[in-house]
Amino acid sequence: EVFSGYIDIINTFNEPNAYINLAYFFREFPPKKFNPVARRMALSNMAKAHSLLYDYIKEKYHHILVGISHAHIIVEVMNPKGVKQQLIKKFFDYIEHEPVHEYFTKKGTKIDYVGFSYYGRILIDKFPLLAYEDRGRKIMDELGIPHDDMWQL
Repeated sequence: EVFSGYIDIINTFNEPNAYINLAYFFREFPPKKFNPVARRMALSNMAKAHSLLYDYIKEKYHHILVGISHAHIIVEVMNPKGVKQQLIKKFFDYIEHEPVHEYFTKKGTKIDYVGFSYYGRILIDKFPLLAYEDRGRKIMDELGIPHDDMWQL
């Protein structure tokens, strides 16, 4: 209440797609278990919690916008004819883009905005996250592929 006059927007969840993917696919965040079913359940619980918070905030502070933010990474293949690379790209596109923010906007219709965090463009070769390794930029240099060192990893 004390600070409500200074608040214009509230982000109920910062990058829910990053959390559920790192927790239930890549085992980087607790519970650190590969479990696609639990991933969907966690996402459902986040959407429900967001909905409850939305109602509470709008009831008390109707002027405040309520939303979520979405982490976005573009994955591109170095060899467009590589079947393995295309499958990896499709997997990353699936988990990074549509399902999470669409889930909040379709099933949790109580949303004023979706924030957007763009983390870069990843080129993949034979291994999905080659660009995150030190040799990723070196390989891009050797292949003559230009990059800006910040937005393209």
